[in-house]
Amino acid sequence: MSQCSDMGAKLVEIQTDEEGRFIMDNLPDRIGNEIVYTGRKRNANDVWVFATSEAEINTTVRSWSIGEPSGGELKCGCTSRLDSFVMVDCYCTGFTLFYMCEIVR
Repeated sequence: MSQCSDMGAKLVEIQTDEEGRFIMDNLPDRIGNEIVYTGRKRNANDVWVFATSEAEINTTVRSWSIGEPSGGELKCGCTSRLDSFVMVDCYCTGFTLFYMCEIVR
């Protein structure tokens, strides 16, 4: 969040499948099939929110991969080109992830 903020942006908030497909179609080749953090997290009440704003996410307008979210220790939302940019839950810490920032114009 701080790196996005330093650029005058915020973590991307992919709200619909249409937005997810647009981003997938425009990802730089260097990202390949890597996992990308999408700024989603489960809060203390086990509700999915955007990390930047804490706004609750309407999970019915964004497709999850089969069997997702699986829960447990996986408290962040990620995606990848390999998964056609549908959502998966992932670990929030312990490994390096690509992330995307968005600028509101």
